[in-house]
Amino acid sequence: MYAHFEKLLSHCSYSVRSLDWKGGHDEGWLASGNAKGIVGLTYTSSSASDERIDDKRGLPSRTNFNLSEHAKDVTLVRWNKSDQHHRLTTCDSTGSIVVWMPYDGRWTIELVNNRGLGTAVSQFAWSGDGSQALIAYTDGYVLVGSVHGQRLWSNFLIEGAFAGATGVRNDETKLLAAAWSPDDAHIVVANTAGELIKLDSATHNGRVGSINEIMATRLHAPPADQIVDLHWRRHPSGGNGGSKCRITVYTSHGLLAMFSRCSDPNPRLANTEVVDGCSAWSDDASLLAVGGRRKNDVSSRLVRFFSCSRLRPLFSLAVDTEYAITSLCWGLDDRRLFVAAGHEVYTATVKRGFASLQEQCRRAIADVVNESASVVQLPLPLGLRHALERNYFRTIQGFDPKMMDPYVFASNPPPMRQRLFCTMICYLKDYHYTSRPRPVAVPTSNFTRFTLYIEYMGGLVPVLKGRRINRLKPAFVIKLVKRRQTLTNRRRVSRHTRLTESTRSYDSVVSGDPAFSSGGEDIDSPPEGGRTSPLPSNDDSLSAAAAAAVDDDDKLPATIWSQDDEDGNPPSVVVTSNVTCTKFKIQGDGSRHLGTILYKPSLLHLHPRKITVELPNPAIDSGAAGSDETTSIESADEDEDDEYHGERAVVSPSGSFLYPYRSGAKGSREFNDVMREEETATAARHEKILVMYNRTPVWNSQSQVYQLDFGGRVTQESAKNFQLELDNEQVLQFGRIRTDAYALDFQYPFSPLQAFSLAMANLTQRLK
Repeated sequence: MYAHFEKLLSHCSYSVRSLDWKGGHDEGWLASGNAKGIVGLTYTSSSASDERIDDKRGLPSRTNFNLSEHAKDVTLVRWNKSDQHHRLTTCDSTGSIVVWMPYDGRWTIELVNNRGLGTAVSQFAWSGDGSQALIAYTDGYVLVGSVHGQRLWSNFLIEGAFAGATGVRNDETKLLAAAWSPDDAHIVVANTAGELIKLDSATHNGRVGSINEIMATRLHAPPADQIVDLHWRRHPSGGNGGSKCRITVYTSHGLLAMFSRCSDPNPRLANTEVVDGCSAWSDDASLLAVGGRRKNDVSSRLVRFFSCSRLRPLFSLAVDTEYAITSLCWGLDDRRLFVAAGHEVYTATVKRGFASLQEQCRRAIADVVNESASVVQLPLPLGLRHALERNYFRTIQGFDPKMMDPYVFASNPPPMRQRLFCTMICYLKDYHYTSRPRPVAVPTSNFTRFTLYIEYMGGLVPVLKGRRINRLKPAFVIKLVKRRQTLTNRRRVSRHTRLTESTRSYDSVVSGDPAFSSGGEDIDSPPEGGRTSPLPSNDDSLSAAAAAAVDDDDKLPATIWSQDDEDGNPPSVVVTSNVTCTKFKIQGDGSRHLGTILYKPSLLHLHPRKITVELPNPAIDSGAAGSDETTSIESADEDEDDEYHGERAVVSPSGSFLYPYRSGAKGSREFNDVMREEETATAARHEKILVMYNRTPVWNSQSQVYQLDFGGRVTQESAKNFQLELDNEQVLQFGRIRTDAYALDFQYPFSPLQAFSLAMANLTQRLK
């Protein structure tokens, strides 16, 4: 066999604890549970982008889901592999179990199970047909329930009870692993005493077979050796198409044992030389992958593959990381192996048989050439060049800003039919890096700093940061978040450099540890629970002269763009407003006009406000739309009333001024000519400008509130919640999910910079 890792990795914001995959031959979904209690669902595909276009399939409208329900780290994620029961189960370190199911394009909670004892779940497993669930707790409690949440039976497994002992429970004995039999008729459970307990899934009667004596006699296993993984699979047997059921045990000291039954006195044994790791069988049970630390080498990580026959080693794959391998899972018809180590997920391409000489040459070239764009410059045949470009394709899809140019990513809208799901967290200036609790109710006008995070693989990746620089006439500056070099990337740059503390976890890196900070406003993860801010405590506001100059929103000086702040990162966008906060202007580098936002409050604030947004059309915008002529509202001063002196003004619903009708016009012919010219000019202008309006909320007479369907993304009521429409299609939605956090989802024609500007303007807009 042959295996290699993809060149591009998938970066997570937090340490990944567990992985599981479900899907078909070419595509599927990867579930990941991390140390912050967030579950990520990420779309995966084995087809390159050009092949998906040829097949007219494309990517799904949403390639990532972040599911937040657990309070502690998620230790287990398990798909129900049955096609009839499309469910996902997640377990955390406190023993809380959540079952998720898809509904109307989103994932909702079907049921929550928590014993309330704080006992962790050692294993959760769905039966082969997906109709039953097995839950094993570390304290010895075993439960079997139906897919709909009904308890079928439960029992405490007492050490030695099925072997004819006294039946006295030993509290020091813990359950470590559990598994279903291939026919779902039996259950096997392993404990710290080295016992394999086989139970009948219907009557929960069983028997015990000890493996400690066997392993100690045959392999001289130390007493502290514990069972890590337990599998009961039907393996292919020989070339006659038959199969045999085997129980496989992997221990923390790298020992493998394959039993034909629980009390098998002569199991097949193998020493993997891979310790402190985990294991996973392929779906066809022909290959076993074991990942962990190389024995007698603290810093070396590897994945080793074994055959189902005699546990013969086939191939070894080195993992370039210094973090412990925490989870393995197979996907895409056993052609991919996903490896979780620290905050990164590696994807290995696995092929049966031997690699051809041409494929080995392509891999050698890809190791030298860092970017796919450089492949075009190589003097290679066209077919070979296309084959070489496939080495830069990522199986794990979605928007990962760390793998893109930050400026290009923030300045351009996402591809058509693709949608970005973001979270915006607000910060108070006086609570940076402090342990003081934040006030429960904070007016939105008090927030002075904002950070936009892209949701990706169960984490939040920071891409933009904004800061308020004026309170009388709200003005903001938006800058790109400076990326910080992770430990794994440091090792790739210099393989001979070793960290002083190799056991430091990634969670200490992202929590603001000065030993790993590169200075400035580096952000690599949001604060836990929103209690502290990743921004520094020093005041990094612009100089008084620059701030005063920004107050004049009609004249933005060029010096504002050349003035760097303390992290050496110049502003990318400036957002200014008038005194009444009814009009906001978004201007980019070089005073390039990026959009206009208009608010029209209702009388006595009895009805929702009206929002109008005008953006340059990205399809035809050539970058020269920087003058005020590109917007249809720039003909009148922002602080003037809608009045045309000496003439009657007609105002359209969009707020743009039409040609005034003069009472002394020379006739209808002249008037019609003028109106035709105005209509032609308006049509030409609308080709360059996209006008969007907020969706009108629906009044609920029972709850006495206005309502909008946010698809489960918004959880709290707020007058700031809104949705924008373009040609009767929702293109942006913004809503509160916490006191200091908001959900921001957008698609074409909004770029991240424009959407972030609109979100900050919406929070500081004073009128309801």
